Amino acid sequence: MFSLSRRSISLVLLVGVLKVLLSAVAKVASDFSNFTQMAKYDFVSLAHGILPFNGVYTGIGIFLAPFYGFWLALPISHTNDLLLVLAMKVPVIVFDFLAGALIYLVIKAATMSSSYARKGFLIWYLNPYNILLILMWGSVDVIPAVFLLLAILLSYKRKWSPAGLSLAVASILRLFPILLFPAVLLCVLRQGRRAAASFTASFLAPLAGACGLLIMMFGSLQAVVNIFANLALQESYLIFFGYPLLPDVSSFYNLRLALLMFALQLYVMKRFWKTPSSLLSPSLAFLLILFAATPQMIYHFNWVTPLLTADYVINRRRPRLFFLLFVSAFLVWFSGIGLPTGDRLLLFPSYTQGLRAAAELLSTISPTLSISHILFPGIFVGLLLCFLISLNARSMRLFAGRKNS
Repeated sequence: MFSLSRRSISLVLLVGVLKVLLSAVAKVASDFSNFTQMAKYDFVSLAHGILPFNGVYTGIGIFLAPFYGFWLALPISHTNDLLLVLAMKVPVIVFDFLAGALIYLVIKAATMSSSYARKGFLIWYLNPYNILLILMWGSVDVIPAVFLLLAILLSYKRKWSPAGLSLAVASILRLFPILLFPAVLLCVLRQGRRAAASFTASFLAPLAGACGLLIMMFGSLQAVVNIFANLALQESYLIFFGYPLLPDVSSFYNLRLALLMFALQLYVMKRFWKTPSSLLSPSLAFLLILFAATPQMIYHFNWVTPLLTADYVINRRRPRLFFLLFVSAFLVWFSGIGLPTGDRLLLFPSYTQGLRAAAELLSTISPTLSISHILFPGIFVGLLLCFLISLNARSMRLFAGRKNS
């Protein structure tokens, strides 16, 4: 049961109104504009009975298409860009709240404490970083993150088939949950082969269905394979995953480090972890590794922030590390993404100009030291690794305690 005190409800309503206003007036990012155009294309295609295809973005584009249709159905002038932005941010606003509600339910399932659950919801909903990235920047990554949270909640209830289905939906919307599958499957296996089979079947079935639709669209399995093989050769899609798959792709992402850390994490989980009570810890561990290896993917950090919030409250972690992690994430995002086109960022272009001046001064002093590429990402990665080490140490300590007892 989701419940808040009257004072908390008043605060949430006030912040909710503020979020809607900020969503409407903030200058949107180019990514959000691209998703808006994609939703328009997908809506028109679906209206004519054509299944649209946008590569790895097909799922999220189709999901957003009805909201473009909602805007067209409004009895207003459709030349008003402000109303279009607000209409296309409706799913972001709604799923931002749903993420908070699911964090509440996950924490309550883990701790059986309504006070801890309320704390987690308020930390999420009032977090300035989330307001900035989700509501003002228009990050749609909160949508698949909600389905990942739902899978985690269902895992607490031992409902493995719905959990696998929810993870599959998240993967169709955004591909990153596929990277989590080996870690979560390893943990589900400890619940028994029947649980693992149920989870795996419900995860693979929707993905197989999506592949079937693509085969119908393009005529054969070979045609689908060729399309994705060609996409895989494009640097933009390699970067979407966060690292280059080919050695000649120039990028600051590191596939080899990520894969090595994934393998090491799987070994530690299999050898030393106790049986996890849910999918929260393995999912969080893999996402921490992904962003530690690819800090420049900061605009996708909403994949991990809901899990960080739930883990922080459930395991009563030190607030200093949690706070510093979000501060460093903000600095990486603001310096790396905001500087090239600073005045589009927010309502505060003067601060952006100040950061740009500081970056230029630093590069003049030492060309090898860059705020956006080395300093802030380095701090961010260090804090991520501290969180990862803490997560593993706690799981291994609990394992040791159970073994000794």
